[in-house]
Amino acid sequence: MVHVTLEVKAQGPCVGSPRKPRISAQKLPAGGNPQVTGSARLETGLGLSDPTLTLLLAGTSKIIAETSTGKNGKFQFEDVKPGEYDIEASFETSTYTKVRNLRVRDHHVLEVRLTWADPGLCF
Repeated sequence: MVHVTLEVKAQGPCVGSPRKPRISAQKLPAGGNPQVTGSARLETGLGLSDPTLTLLLAGTSKIIAETSTGKNGKFQFEDVKPGEYDIEASFETSTYTKVRNLRVRDHHVLEVRLTWADPGLCF
């Protein structure tokens, strides 16, 4: 008798194609430090807890900060200096989304909502 073992490895994260991000800004009370907050979700609303979010100086590879999403798919960068930034969302070693030229202003919180198409059946 011959025993065969089948090993199945996922080829990457179980997310579909990225959709256009939605970006909004809200003024903070006087003295509030600028922030970048947001969420990473499937179109169905399910939060993604896998991606790493990297805040970069716009147009460069200079990393300002990195964070991961929580179980609800939310992320936050606090005390961000006013200026222009890019955000990369990556899963393991693959970058799936890059939002370019985000403008952070004094006394504002910038909210970035990242959405991916539902990939269907994944294993």
